[in-house]
Amino acid sequence: MKQIFTLLLFCYSSISIAATYPIGRQSLTIIDPNRSNRSIDLELVYPAVTSGTQTAIADGSFPLVSFGHGFQMTYDAYSPIYDSLASWGYVVANLKTEGSFSPSHTDFGKDLAFVVDYFLEQNTQSSSFLFGKLNGKSAIGGHSMGGGASLLASQFTTNETCIFNFAAAETNPSAIAQCSLSVDQPLLMLAGTYDLVTPTATNQEPMYQAAISGCKFFVNLTGAYHCRFAGTSITCEFGETVLNPPSGGLSRDQQLQLTRTILRPWLDYWLQNNSQAWNQFSSIVASQQGFTSLTSCEQSMDETRANQVRIYPNPGKSQLIIEPISGSKLVRIVDMYGKQLVQISAEGKNKLVLDLNLSSGLYLVYVDTMAMPAKWLVE
Repeated sequence: MKQIFTLLLFCYSSISIAATYPIGRQSLTIIDPNRSNRSIDLELVYPAVTSGTQTAIADGSFPLVSFGHGFQMTYDAYSPIYDSLASWGYVVANLKTEGSFSPSHTDFGKDLAFVVDYFLEQNTQSSSFLFGKLNGKSAIGGHSMGGGASLLASQFTTNETCIFNFAAAETNPSAIAQCSLSVDQPLLMLAGTYDLVTPTATNQEPMYQAAISGCKFFVNLTGAYHCRFAGTSITCEFGETVLNPPSGGLSRDQQLQLTRTILRPWLDYWLQNNSQAWNQFSSIVASQQGFTSLTSCEQSMDETRANQVRIYPNPGKSQLIIEPISGSKLVRIVDMYGKQLVQISAEGKNKLVLDLNLSSGLYLVYVDTMAMPAKWLVE
C-alpha cells in the first residue's frame, strides 16, 4: 500500500502547483425566492488573505464548488475535503440543509443547483464580498445522499462545469434515471470496493453507465469504505459497522489521501484551465494503482473544447440562439421525457435564431456536429 501512495504522489508532484492559501470561513443563509423563500444554510470555505472567520478572500479569481453531505451527516465531517479545496484555490459552499431522517432528495438537488446560480450572480454584484472573485466555473459534488443529489441537481441549473461525487447513493426520485436525462457534464465518480452502504453494483455503476456525459470516469478504490470519504461521523460509522464490512482495507487517512490525489487534477483541469493537470489525471487513472476504473471520454480535451457550440440565452424564455453551426445539418430540441419538440435544418447557416413557445423546464438541444446534447433551461 505504501508503494501505491508513493507512486501516486510522485505522479502528481510534477504538476505546477499554485501557492497554498490560508482558509477563510463564513456561515451564511441564502434565500431561494422561487421556492417560497426557502432558506439554505451553508458554510462557505474559501482561499483567504488570513485564516479565520469572516476574513477577506484572497486576491485572484477562483472556481466555485457546491457540495452536499451524506444522510444524517453534518457538513463539518468533510473538512478533510473542503479545507484542502480551499487551500488549493477553490470557494466551497457546504450545504447544511436536508439533515432530517426524512430528507427531500429533490430539494437537496435544487439547493445544490441554486447555490451555484446564486454565487455566480454574487460575483457580478459590487456589494458582495465575492464581487469579481469567481472565475465563472463551478462544480457540483457530494457524498452518499449528497452524491446522488449532485446528479439530480443537473436538471436544475445550466451553470455547472462538471460533477464529482463519492460513494453516490441512489435517490428518490432516481439519480440513475436522471443520469440518462441531464447528466451531460464531465463526470468523476469515486467509489469503494468495501462499501456495503451504497454498493457499487446497485448505485454508482448504474449511474456511470446511464450518464450521457461525453467524458466520464468511474474510479473504484480498492479496500475503500463508504464513510472514509469523510472525516469521522458517528452516525455514518454506526450504520456502516452494522453491515459488517470487510476488515483490512484502507485507513481513513489513506482513503482521503488517495481521493484528493485523484480529485485535484480533475478539478484543476476543468475549473482552473490547467492543461497539464489533464495529463496528470490521465496518468494517475491509467496507472490502476490502488483502484480499478471505467472510462468513456472519446474526444481529446482540445477537440472537446474546439467543438463547443454556444446555446444562449441560458436560462432563456422564448428565444434561443445557437452558434456557430457551420457544417451542421440538423438541430433538434427534446424535452426531459425524450419527446422531440423541434427539428429544423441548419444547412448553410452559421447562426440559428429560434422563437419558441415552450413551458418552463429543462430541454436538450441536439446539434449533429456536437458529440453530446446541450442543456437549455426555460424560465
